[in-house]
Formats: sequence, C-alpha cells, structure tokens
Amino acid sequence: MARMEEGVTKAAAKYTEGYEALVHLKGKRYAPEFQKLDKAHLNTRIEIESDEDAARSLRTADGSRPTREETAAKKKKTKTAPISWIWAAGGQADGVELHDSMRVEWAKARARKERWNEEVELLREEMKRVMRSLKWEASEWQKRADEVRSDVDGTTAAGIRAYALRNVYLHTEFIVRFREEWDKTMGAAVRHWAAEEEREILEGTFMAEGM
Repeated sequence: MARMEEGVTKAAAKYTEGYEALVHLKGKRYAPEFQKLDKAHLNTRIEIESDEDAARSLRTADGSRPTREETAAKKKKTKTAPISWIWAAGGQADGVELHDSMRVEWAKARARKERWNEEVELLREEMKRVMRSLKWEASEWQKRADEVRSDVDGTTAAGIRAYALRNVYLHTEFIVRFREEWDKTMGAAVRHWAAEEEREILEGTFMAEGM
C-alpha cells in the first residue's frame, strides 16, 4: 500500500510539473482536457464500508427492511462523488477510458455484493450451530434429570434433578428468545433451516416429551 501511494505521489508530481510548464508556455486554453491536479483528485485508499453501509448491505442480501434511524441517516447522506476528471481526460477514443473506469466501479460493487452475500451465509450457519448446540445442551440436561441416582440420598437426588431441569428450561428459553430476536431482522433465516426436531423445541413439545 505504501509503495503504491509513493508511486502515485511521484506520478502526480511529474504531471503537475508538466502541466505548469504547459500552462506557462501555451496557456490553459491550449489543452482544456488537462486540469490542475489537486490532492482531492487522488484516491489510493481502500474502500471501507461504514457500519451503516454494512447493515444496509446485509439487509439487501437478506431482504429485510431498514430501521427508522437508518432511513433518516440515509436522507442526510450526500450523493456519491462523481468520477474524477482524470478518467475522462484525453477522451478521444470514444470514451474508452471512461468505460474502463465504470468497469472498475462495477467490479468493486460486485465484489462488495459477493462479500456480503458470503457474510450472510456465514451468519446463517452460525445461527444454525447456536441452535443445535443449545438443543444438544438441553437434551443432555434432560438425560441427567431423568437419570436415577442410587449413589446419593433422596434429598440430594431431588436437588440434582431440580438443577438439571432448570438448565433444561434455561437452554430451551434461550432457543425461543434467540429465534424471536433473529426473526426480527433476518426473516426466513431461522425458518429456512428449522426441521421438525427443531420445531419441537421451539413449540415446547420437546419439554412435554421429556417430562
């Protein structure tokens, strides 16, 4: 990155030197397609999306709606800056350079779209694994609750069973709450993977069968 910026700086300095010499000898009207090169015309930064842009990209990939705060922020946001005059300079070949710049912008936009689609898929997979993990934990605690303990007295066994049942309840409650929260923002994400056995937990039938 530093090497690229150094190269851009050298090229800009060389252009500025030639531009100033041309203006001095021929005047600005001699080659109007060439303009003064300001620092604002040079952009070597890697494009980084803000949190707002990231959230909007995720929603676009998922199909959900924006929040009121994000809608209001979008109205305040300025329009995308136009393509620099550099891309159109010397445009005698039917705008080939300008078309190339548009291809670059298109490629960048496509890369962002593919990246966010991948992020959505990864997020959905993580959601699946969280649900499966919670289901497994609830099942294990249910087994402990149903286990007959002959190595301890009745009072201790009752306490162990109560503790295990509490963990069954907590893990099942986590499943329900996570599904409710995720359903607000990612619509069909949970419903997409929820098979019959997951539905049993979400609807409470798992507890009924285990008790």
